[in-house]
This record gives sequence, C-alpha cells and structure tokens, in this order.
Amino acid sequence: MSKRGWVIIIMTSLIVNVISLQHTIEAYYGREYGAVTTCMIVSIASVIVALTAYINWRKLEYN
Repeated sequence: MSKRGWVIIIMTSLIVNVISLQHTIEAYYGREYGAVTTCMIVSIASVIVALTAYINWRKLEYN
C-alpha cells in the first residue's frame, strides 16, 4: 500500500476515535452505561488501527 493510503487510514481512524469519544461522554452524562461500553470499545479499536497504520507508514517513509 502507498503512503497516501496509510495516511487516509490514519486520518479516518482518528476521526472515528474523536466522534466515538464524544458519544462516550454524552452517554456517560446521560447515564446510558451500555452505550458507554460500546463507544469505548470502538474508540480503543480505532486507536489500535491508527497505531498500526502509523507504524506501517513510518516503515515506508524511512525505507
């Protein structure tokens, strides 16, 4: 995959992370604890995807 593809994956997963964390906070204040758990799992998964994509992008950048 090209560098541009990895950057798109990183940006997309960071956008998903920000939106999911916003929903988590809103669900927490609304006392919807089931939604808090779901949104946190989505946030953690998007962080893992962004970190993996960043590592792969760095490998392409410095090779």
